[in-house]
Amino acid sequence: PTQALIFSYLTFGAGYPARLLGAFIFGHFGDRAGRKFAFLINIVIVGASTCLTGLLPGYAMLGIAAPILLILLRIIQGIGVGGEFGGATSLLAEFGARRRSRAFWMSLANLGVALGVMAASAVFLALSKTFATTGWRIAMLASAVIVIPALVARYKLADSPLFEQLKRREQLARMPSFSVFRKHALPIFLLATIAAFQLMDSVVTGTYMLSFMHIAGIPLTMAATIIFVSRIGAVLGVLASGPLADLCKRRVVAYFAIGLTTLLSWPLVLAIL
Repeated sequence: PTQALIFSYLTFGAGYPARLLGAFIFGHFGDRAGRKFAFLINIVIVGASTCLTGLLPGYAMLGIAAPILLILLRIIQGIGVGGEFGGATSLLAEFGARRRSRAFWMSLANLGVALGVMAASAVFLALSKTFATTGWRIAMLASAVIVIPALVARYKLADSPLFEQLKRREQLARMPSFSVFRKHALPIFLLATIAAFQLMDSVVTGTYMLSFMHIAGIPLTMAATIIFVSRIGAVLGVLASGPLADLCKRRVVAYFAIGLTTLLSWPLVLAIL
């Protein structure tokens, strides 16, 4: 069981380095061809890889090829997700560039993440009795319900006026991703560190805490309920942070959120242990 758990963690974690590659690749295409083009490719990659994961035969049928294909699909999914979030925040930043509530508009990308994780937790709760056998496959295949309308919506999406202006003036960078890294390497690294801290909660609660409660004999339904309720806090936090960042300095809100998360992590760890 321990070895299987470690391999499941490694498979899950394989998607995170791939997100860096996806952000770099689709950041380039988004700046060159437009956010709409990058968004369409992203949703196809994420949707197809997720559905194929749900259809993937097990070890009994494919042998060692099954876990290899699973890791490969996870990496492909990570590449798509990496381009997805970066493109969404860039598009919101461009549309909100001349608005007073720019931080609020930027926070909507994080709101999408929080609502998505909350929806995933709800599906996990609904399928908790069969999740270990067939429930996880149903959850993966159900992503098609979201992918199809999202694909239609993105097809009708227009690029921001700022991008269209730069395109008309032929001022688009030839190698945008490399150019940004050359000029802003340190701020990118610092912001990536903050983003990693931000993701730590969902990663810990979705992997280690869930595994620990299962080993401790806590019913999966109870674990799913706890995770779902915690996601409501994440949604409320995003709704509050955007407007607050418009009223106060961005750094003040960020420092407060990081400090509060750190303080609350201590009783969370004690509760788990």
